Amino acid sequence: MKEGNSVVSVNDTMVKVLTGVFNFDEPGFAASAGLSGYAMATSSMTSHRRVGNPVIVQNRPPAVFTLRHSITPSANPLAGLGNLNLNPALLNTASVLDPRIDFALRAISPAIGTGPNGANMGRRGSFWRDDLREPAGTTGATGATLTVGGPAIYAYQWRLDNGRGAPSST
Repeated sequence: MKEGNSVVSVNDTMVKVLTGVFNFDEPGFAASAGLSGYAMATSSMTSHRRVGNPVIVQNRPPAVFTLRHSITPSANPLAGLGNLNLNPALLNTASVLDPRIDFALRAISPAIGTGPNGANMGRRGSFWRDDLREPAGTTGATGATLTVGGPAIYAYQWRLDNGRGAPSST
C-alpha cells in the first residue's frame, strides 16, 4: 500500500505475516507512502517466527487507517468499533494445505457472529449477504421488514412469492 495507494480489506484472514499486515511505507525503498486504509471483518494471526503481538499496521499512513469488527490475539487493544483482542481459533495455521479449509473458524471461535450485522469475521465471513432473518416458509403475516447489509453489498434484488424479481436497488 505504498506510493500513494490505499487499501480496502473485507473478510480477509492473514496468517504468518512476517511484517505488519498493512504496511504503508518503506523508507529508502518506496518512492512515497501509501495514503489510507480500511479493514472490516478481518482476522489476523501472528507468524510462528515472530515473538510478541501481531502487528496490524506497520508504518501508519499519513491519512487514516480504520479497523472495524476485526479480531487478532494481541495484548494491545485494537482501536475501532467491534474489534476483539482474542485468538480467532482458526482450524489449522501450522501446516496449511488448503487455506479455504484450514482457515475456517472452529466452533468455539469468538469470531463467529461478532462481525458487522452479526456476520463472522475473517475468510468464512458473510461476504455476499448477511442473514436477513426473513420468515421461514409460509406465514400469515401481511408484511415484513428486512435489513439488507454486509461489507461487500452494493446492490440487491428481491422477489415475492417466487414472482418476477424487482429491479436492483442500491
